[in-house]
Amino acid sequence: MRYPQIQKLIYAILITSRKLKHNFDSHHIIITTNFLLGDTLRNKDINGQIVKWVMELCPFLLDFIVEWTDLNAPPSDETVEQWQMFFDGSLNIDRARAGVFFISPNKEKLRYVLRLHFPATNNVVLYEACLHGMRLAVELGIKCLYVYGDSALVINQLNKDWDTTHEKKMDSYCKEIRKLEGKFYGIKYINVVRDKNQAAEALSKLGSSRAQVPHNIFIQDLIKPSTEKEATSVDKIPLNEALVALTT
Repeated sequence: MRYPQIQKLIYAILITSRKLKHNFDSHHIIITTNFLLGDTLRNKDINGQIVKWVMELCPFLLDFIVEWTDLNAPPSDETVEQWQMFFDGSLNIDRARAGVFFISPNKEKLRYVLRLHFPATNNVVLYEACLHGMRLAVELGIKCLYVYGDSALVINQLNKDWDTTHEKKMDSYCKEIRKLEGKFYGIKYINVVRDKNQAAEALSKLGSSRAQVPHNIFIQDLIKPSTEKEATSVDKIPLNEALVALTT
């Protein structure tokens, strides 16, 4: 049986705490990791075996620091700002929509809705959302990006923890996203609980409804899957206007 990487890490900490109990009892332990272990341990929705592990770790004073992975070193005289991007998708009988939500280092916000005009599965909608958001990030000149999604499948595949070679569509989307990674100095894919992805979720549902979209949300229609050659899309609002219309 294959266990998710984050579950393996929590188990490794548990075993370490047992072997070094005297250190864990008497010291403040700081753990550097690529995963949001702190959020996972504090998540009220966790279940199964992890609950027992969390209960055993609760008495210890643990802090978790998310480690940043550099892809390309920025010039020494350049100050690199870190952006956050949240993505989500919504699928119903006759339409598929995606939402992308950016937060700048100054806490300014950009909101995008992607409307898909082709048959798509839920996973395809999520990958389209992530890919669309990363393309927007490149056009906006963003160099360091934290990418948040509540789909364990998409995030684990992007982190190379789960294999995609047996799923042709997923593998194609991963390859398209890999092509964009070289445009950034650093990028991190982070799995979050749904409660922390509400802004992107609301955008995806807004795109799926017939309600009028507010003026500060930018819309794009995608005619074909992004992985197909000559995929076409139509911007309802030019991208360069998004830079002017940052809203809080």
